[in-house]
Amino acid sequence: MSSYMNRNPTGKNQHGPLPTADDPQLQALLQRLHREQKTDSQIAETVMIELGRSTIKRWRGSLTLLKSRKVAKTTHLQLLEQAILNQMESDPSGRHGVRSIWSRLAFEENLHVPRRIVAEVMHVHAPEGFEYRAPEGRNPTRTEKFPLGPHERWSCDGHDKLNKIGCSIYGIVDDATSRYLGIWVVPSNREGTVVAYLYLSLVLSYGGIPIQNASDCGSETTQMAGLQMALRDEYSLQEHNVPAHSYVTSTHNIAVERGWRRIREHWGDNAFLRFNEGISEGLYNPDDPLQHNLSRWLWSFVFQQGLDKAVAFLNAKKMRLDRDKPGPSGISRDDAFRYPSRWGGRDDLLIQVDCDVVSAMRDEIYEEGLLSFVDSDFAMRAHNALKRLNLTLEQVTVENAWVVFTQLLPLMK
Repeated sequence: MSSYMNRNPTGKNQHGPLPTADDPQLQALLQRLHREQKTDSQIAETVMIELGRSTIKRWRGSLTLLKSRKVAKTTHLQLLEQAILNQMESDPSGRHGVRSIWSRLAFEENLHVPRRIVAEVMHVHAPEGFEYRAPEGRNPTRTEKFPLGPHERWSCDGHDKLNKIGCSIYGIVDDATSRYLGIWVVPSNREGTVVAYLYLSLVLSYGGIPIQNASDCGSETTQMAGLQMALRDEYSLQEHNVPAHSYVTSTHNIAVERGWRRIREHWGDNAFLRFNEGISEGLYNPDDPLQHNLSRWLWSFVFQQGLDKAVAFLNAKKMRLDRDKPGPSGISRDDAFRYPSRWGGRDDLLIQVDCDVVSAMRDEIYEEGLLSFVDSDFAMRAHNALKRLNLTLEQVTVENAWVVFTQLLPLMK
């Protein structure tokens, strides 16, 4: 008898089979992580399988997910330059710096370009932008904060950038991680019922409330504050040394105020410019009731879709590393929120609530047309007119919205 004995003739072990690169779920995950510029070790941690670098490299190769060094070697410089210029063209206000353009190429086009090349192209084609974006004298002094973890505090505020064109924005940001939890385009952010409805919608999406809400002292926040206090009194299992709702000045509502600046730079300024082009080019008369309603109906969807994309990008974008900063840095807002242990945060701060009760509360305050920009009859007519153009709202962007508007207008008369 042979002295050799195969102790595992089936080849099976406790680890189970590895997923293969043709697995659709794995492909979608890898593409998302590639857009978010995750490293091989971060990919292995997310997949939660002990993997060697060669396996991840093989997966990347099978899906043509090239790292920046490989892109620089295999892609003609002129093509990379054009991709960078396309991103710069989509930013007519010139707010996006090197890091933003570099991250957007990865997030929007799955294209990893060396940051050095991005900087060189931007210096050649738009050198004045670097001086314009210089932070000296433009930003207030930062106040240091010492966060405990996600859901310690939700920072709430309205943004009035779009008020002049008939839209408002309301947002809620996680204070500890700066992650955008919800940003909505609404007819008015000065209505208490609107703010309360959005707050309860967010509570339902997470199944709980934070230890504390923070907002300015506007009258539109009193209903939300009352709901937060009532829910914490009912469902919190422990005493807290902070009030359920804190009224603060804008300069102390740091997370959401800083968040508005990023929203403005990555989306708001460009969206505002695109909208005003319709007026300056004579495509839109705001004094005409039909045009006014059609514009509100169409552009409210365009703004929300653009805002959703900007928020997804900002949440996935890695924050600048600051070793002296308390709390998360050097990781994305999404990762800081999902994996608080990576920066020393806690993951047990969300106060669980009865969602059936919260849903009933939300239904009780809802009024017909609360979040609508036009009445239901006008909205139905506009939807039918858009169908006649063989278009869906998802196909309308800030770049083509005025073209679609001019095509819709005669069909609405």
